[in-house]
Amino acid sequence: MADSTPKTLMRLTAIVDLYYLDAVTCASAPFGAYAKEKLLADAIQARDELAQGLADALYEYLWLIAWGEARHGRRYITFPGWYYKEIVDDSRGPTYQQAAAFNPKSNLPLLANLFDQTNWDGGYGGKLWKKLVDATMLYHKLPPRIFVDHVIDICHNNGLAFDKSEVGLLIPFALDFDTSSMRRFLNFKRDRDILTVRPVIAISNYISYRTYKILRRYFVLHNKKIPRWLSINLDYSLRIDWPTYKTLSWDNRILSDICQIAPDSLELAPTVTTSADYPWFYHGYKIKVGKWLIKGQYFRTIA
Repeated sequence: MADSTPKTLMRLTAIVDLYYLDAVTCASAPFGAYAKEKLLADAIQARDELAQGLADALYEYLWLIAWGEARHGRRYITFPGWYYKEIVDDSRGPTYQQAAAFNPKSNLPLLANLFDQTNWDGGYGGKLWKKLVDATMLYHKLPPRIFVDHVIDICHNNGLAFDKSEVGLLIPFALDFDTSSMRRFLNFKRDRDILTVRPVIAISNYISYRTYKILRRYFVLHNKKIPRWLSINLDYSLRIDWPTYKTLSWDNRILSDICQIAPDSLELAPTVTTSADYPWFYHGYKIKVGKWLIKGQYFRTIA
């Protein structure tokens, strides 16, 4: 099982640090200007460290919530769909704990296939979650900074909130960015030059002290007045720690037990002649040879 003891902590608000550090790295450092070259090097180092930690945390968070969403397949996938029997239909906490026994890299493509079915009902699963899982799988292909930006935009643009706080039972990732503030900041970052325009959120509540010092150096070395939004009401005796993340060691199980959904009426039921033609039975009922036994929607495979 995964070691769930939090030894370090990543926070969702660290995306504010990341975007401000990235903005600083876009400032050129003239050859021979040692102070500016050093600033650029420090900003790149801090940005890349943070991007890696955020990428790791977001990958594991998105894996867990996709697993949690998949549990609804038992109740909200209709005929002729299917679901994975191994995924427990429980509350989020126990469901996330169960995911520790499975390997994210091996199982994410299987969840993508599950969500790709067109017969999800009740607003659960479906194409939106397929899109999110596809984005999550890019963790193994994209540079960390690009991956973070991509999945944040996917969630932001599709109305997926970072509100599954139960993941904190398993991974050290604090969902400390309320949906409204996060939406406002991401829109601001998209539309404005964040180094020159007053931000829409109180920066002192979000950025770490390390990022704060890099920003001050940027304004000083580029002969720019330190903006009021960077210095107003800042009490860095209460410093926000630099966020870091320790990935978990996931076990290696792979989903394999597919359960077909039964039809809702006899007219939809396929004709079989032996139990070997379709080896399923309903919960609490015997196999019906000749026609399916229609008593409800759910049934399972014979072990």
